[in-house]
Amino acid sequence: MRSSQSLRKSAVLSGISILIMAIVALVIMPTIFKPIFDADKGELRDVFTDVKPFFLSGVLGWVIILATDVMVSWGLYRYYKTDSNLKSELMGGLRLLYSVGLGIGVVQLVRAYLLLKSSEYSVMEVYNLVISFQSIWQLSLIVFGVHLLVLSALVCRKKTFRQAISLLLFVAGVGYTISNTANLLIADYDELYREKIEIIFILPMLLGEVLLAFWLLWRGAKSDRIVNQEKLIVS
Repeated sequence: MRSSQSLRKSAVLSGISILIMAIVALVIMPTIFKPIFDADKGELRDVFTDVKPFFLSGVLGWVIILATDVMVSWGLYRYYKTDSNLKSELMGGLRLLYSVGLGIGVVQLVRAYLLLKSSEYSVMEVYNLVISFQSIWQLSLIVFGVHLLVLSALVCRKKTFRQAISLLLFVAGVGYTISNTANLLIADYDELYREKIEIIFILPMLLGEVLLAFWLLWRGAKSDRIVNQEKLIVS
């Protein structure tokens, strides 16, 4: 069995990384990217004029999210490795695969920023690159959804609080997987159906990983003696 100190470090790394991702996404999505995603073609020039001063911050925000997501992949794998090596490898591998997809999407945002900062840029070129990011990210969210399903099985234990977190992660995983798969199969899904479908899953999507993060930080703050006892019980 790995030392309790190693377990605590993995828990803290994962918890802090998840919270950083959540905070950064909460700042950049509604202020910078959602106006672009939702804009009509006739509004694009005005929208890009408004967001141009902040676009670099948005791109850097996604770089931070990408970096912390890789840390979460590693931290969760290390933390749950002793519970089930096969499940933890699958869970960590799926999250890392999601991060690869997200990274490819972020490259499109970098290209969009380089165009946007030029003196004469094509609004449609920049817009198409941002939408390309959105499409790649949404495709990657299918993998992320499956990752959450595996993670929910690792989190689930007899204790009520962990069972509640596990249920939230499971429902969120189902939501991400169904919604983003439907986006591939149904024409105009984003415009006609996404909001109606995701409202069913919105609470687990928002709370699942955040509650897991706080639980991991609490685990990381516990004494070595208690951590050892609890890991022995569930082994």
